[in-house]
Amino acid sequence: MCDKIKSMDNKLTHIFQPRSIAIVGASPKPDKLGHILLANLRTGGYDGQIYPVNPNYSQINDLTCYPSLLDIPGDIDQVSLVIPASGVLEAVKQAATRRVHSLIIISAGFAETGTEGKILQDTIVEICKSHNITLIGPNVIGLISPLTHFNHSWMQTQPTPGHIAFASQSGALCCSLLDYAAACSLGFAYFCSLGNKAGLDELDLFSAWDADPQVQVIGAYLEDIKRGHELVDWARTKRHKPLVIFLAGQSSAAASAVASHTASLTSNRDITLTGLCAAGAIIATSISEFFEDLQAFSATTVFPAGPRVQLVTNAGGAGIIATDAIETYNLQLSELNKSTYNKLKEVLPASASVSNPLDILGDALATRYRATAEILGTDPNWDTLLFLLTPQHVTQPHDTAQIIADFAAMHPEKLVVSCFIGAASVAPGLDLLRQRGLLAFTDPTAAVRTIAHLTQF
Repeated sequence: MCDKIKSMDNKLTHIFQPRSIAIVGASPKPDKLGHILLANLRTGGYDGQIYPVNPNYSQINDLTCYPSLLDIPGDIDQVSLVIPASGVLEAVKQAATRRVHSLIIISAGFAETGTEGKILQDTIVEICKSHNITLIGPNVIGLISPLTHFNHSWMQTQPTPGHIAFASQSGALCCSLLDYAAACSLGFAYFCSLGNKAGLDELDLFSAWDADPQVQVIGAYLEDIKRGHELVDWARTKRHKPLVIFLAGQSSAAASAVASHTASLTSNRDITLTGLCAAGAIIATSISEFFEDLQAFSATTVFPAGPRVQLVTNAGGAGIIATDAIETYNLQLSELNKSTYNKLKEVLPASASVSNPLDILGDALATRYRATAEILGTDPNWDTLLFLLTPQHVTQPHDTAQIIADFAAMHPEKLVVSCFIGAASVAPGLDLLRQRGLLAFTDPTAAVRTIAHLTQF
């Protein structure tokens, strides 16, 4: 197993870099989760020892299959259980006997189902604690570390390596994020499904990921926060990296759904959310906002020095929408030097508006964007420059994007953001900007909101 995770504590190294794995419930049948777990490990590039466990088979593919964990001849670092809940306790006892380091319970049917399920879950937790086993789950989809070619999950998409560390209580949201990532070229350092959080919780992961040099942003979808006071204290006094949280279950009806999903309690969430906001965490309020924030924080290492935003637009309406958003998200329209305004008047048409928003008119070719940018680049009175473009008859999205990308490269200390409002005709420009590592949007409000979050951090 490759040794790329050097800064992570020993407990989590065993989770994301196990030397050997046993899959209890492994199957040769393609429609079974035990088959998908096995296939993902192998196709993902895991090079450790794999032990399928299922008393119904002596061999699965080219691997020897064992009747139980007790029959495996070698050491076992990690065990995953993908069997009915009724058989999990016995398997956990066997794992304890084998002195495994980590245990992933894929199976559902525990505290989220009621009193009996909670008793079973609590019994498993006690066994794991007494034998120093790190428990993930129950009720999880698995975990992935693209950096180490490790995919111990039944997710359908293999993420590409990158700098996002992501944890989720919802396995389905993991799948959705990976699907989004495939379309937007998002890369991940870690993916971890938390489920019921009977053992490992978000704070365990956050604190380890914050110390990992491979991680640029930490994101989490949560339905409750297990150790709210400790998490807020960590975020306020020890955290170094952006933390983006989407906390669901805020309505009373949703709280009931949360309880049946992952057995989570949603009390005291308002206090915790307030504390996290005060500590500088980003609290997303929708899936789209959550995904956009993860993308933004993973794509840039440039953060605005202040709240001043300069708008450049070829459409008055786009500028007005962005201006509304600037006020909504507590940013400011920048005020340029008088000499800058005079220079702009010299190169722009007489009917252009040189206030902020700076409206360079609907007939603006790429060259007009370049002339405007060159002048703005000499003015120190803005922190973020937001280029807005709407596809009108003479608009040149691709050429304009190239000019914006070149300008950003010449001013690496400043945040340069683009918003090309449209779809088909602006796609080449958006693709170019994203390939150059720049933030590019199709919605002015989303662009400004992201700028606000980057400014907040």
